Amino acid sequence: MVKGLMIMLLVFLVVAIIGWVMQLLSKAPEEKKKKYRKNLLIFYGLFLIIQGSVTFYESVEFEVLSIVQLLAGIVLFGAVTFGKYEQNLKSEG
Repeated sequence: MVKGLMIMLLVFLVVAIIGWVMQLLSKAPEEKKKKYRKNLLIFYGLFLIIQGSVTFYESVEFEVLSIVQLLAGIVLFGAVTFGKYEQNLKSEG
């Protein structure tokens, strides 16, 4: 019971930290938001590439999910770094 309570408190703490960071980022200028978004997508693409390649090389059988992760990571990383991923944010008013 104590272990479950500790896990629940840890999850609440992580969610509170994420909410606090998101509140800070909402007040940031638009250029800084674009920079953070680009860095996050590059990191996520690299994470998918690493996770897919490790899963592919460690598995004995052919796993489609590892190939999909690897390809998605390569596409995401390539799209962000080569400038194909651009968000057009139009302000209303």
